[in-house]
Formats: sequence, C-alpha cells, structure tokens
Amino acid sequence: MFKAPFTMVISGATGSGKTQWLMKFLANCEQLVEPVPNKILYCFGEMNENIFKLKEMGITTYNGVPEVELIKQHQLLVLDDLMLNIPVEFLDLLFTRGSHNWGVSVIFVTQSLYGRDIKTARANAHYILLTKNPQGLLQVRTLGSQLFPKMLNYFLEAYRDATSEQFSYLLINMHPSTEENLRLSTKIFPGEKQTIYLPL
Repeated sequence: MFKAPFTMVISGATGSGKTQWLMKFLANCEQLVEPVPNKILYCFGEMNENIFKLKEMGITTYNGVPEVELIKQHQLLVLDDLMLNIPVEFLDLLFTRGSHNWGVSVIFVTQSLYGRDIKTARANAHYILLTKNPQGLLQVRTLGSQLFPKMLNYFLEAYRDATSEQFSYLLINMHPSTEENLRLSTKIFPGEKQTIYLPL
C-alpha cells in the first residue's frame, strides 16, 4: 500500500482523529508499508499518553526536531505537533531530497494544509490524509482544485463520503506509480472493508 521511502502529510483540526489514525498506522506498519521500516523515530512537541505506548511498541521517541544523523539511523520519521518548532528549510529538505537520498519515509502531522511554511511539503507529499474538518472546507476545496482540476466534484464527493463519521478520513495517494483510479480511498487498515472512490 505505502511504497517506501515515501512522504506524507496528515492534516486536520484538533480532536479530528489524526493521532488515532497515526497510532493505528504505526501498529499495522508491517502490513501497510513496503519494505517494512525496521526503525521508527517519532518526534513530538508536547508530552502525551501516546509517547509511552509508542515506546512499548519499540518505537524511538524524541522531544523536538531531530538532528540529521539521528534521522538517517531510521527508516520512518514521524513529525507530530512540531509546526512551530521546525525550520522551513529543514522541512523542505526532508520532503524533497532528504527522504529519497537517506531512504527515510517522512510523516508530517499538521492542523492546516495551508499553514505557514508547508507549501513545499504539501506539493511533494506522496500521500495526504485529510480528517473531518468542517472549519477547513476551503482548504479541502483548494487542494482538490490543485490535485484534481478537472474532477473537483468527484474529489469533494469522495471527501464528504469518507469523512461522514467521527474520526473518519480520506487518503489521497499521489505516488507516481499509483494507477489513476486508485488515488482516493478510506478504511485502509487490516480487517476493514476498504473503500476506493472511482472517478466517473
């Protein structure tokens, strides 16, 4: 499903299910990522209960923005709640040359797709995950018009359907090797009945 090394942005309001999705993703990494990442580095801005759960899963946790040498020792880097701490040049590097050259997949978690300084990350993300966000509908529409300029209604209908329940999401797959009719999906975890939104 996820072809490593990849880059990904997870976007949604506080309480929309970003963390729940991420924890589920990390717990199911072996079935979702090819090749499977041996070492995962989870970087966070504020201490929370999930940090202890991650450590129990064998995931390395780090408070703040890590040094490049530490990143290179891992195959998957998660940057959670670091929007205010991360230098834009560093984020740009990760989403352009860094991920590919170092063989490290990068997941960046943010509250806003159009927040300051994430233009390059958004434009270079192989995968974008949108959670339910009634306040961010303009962002969703803007993204849809950029990624699917001739099929905006298809994109918006997929988003509405995929995010109709609490903590639901739409996964946008922009990986170059992905077939066009497999770009939008939801319910991707093992044991779930995956939904793929086909263009008409």
